[in-house]
Amino acid sequence: MRLTLLIGLTLYLLNACITMPKAPLEFKKGSQAEAYVREHKACPGCDLQKAELSYSDLREADLRGANLKGADFTHADLRGANLRGAVLTRSDLSTAVQLDGTDLRDADLTEANIQASELNKARICRSIMPDGSRSIRCSEHD
Repeated sequence: MRLTLLIGLTLYLLNACITMPKAPLEFKKGSQAEAYVREHKACPGCDLQKAELSYSDLREADLRGANLKGADFTHADLRGANLRGAVLTRSDLSTAVQLDGTDLRDADLTEANIQASELNKARICRSIMPDGSRSIRCSEHD
């Protein structure tokens, strides 16, 4: 059996066919993207600008490198979510957002609303903070 895994190719494994996406998913309407993220909890690199994700259960979601400019995460549960390298410019992470263990390393939080968020429980190494400064709060594992 030969196994080669490349993005955009089909993998045949013991008579099973698994097709992988060629690039980040693209959605025609914002509501499609929001529904997909809520259901699958994964959309790395996706364009989710101005997504309405308030009250969403996004625990352990994989949104690495996603464009989340202006997204609404009010009252969302992002515990353990991977938002590493995501663009969260002007997004709303306020009002009791759960951020325990959320990976925000290298994320862009420029002008994001994080007033009531508990960033002390999130990983924010090298993130651009709302005021434009870069976080230097890194652990030995970052």
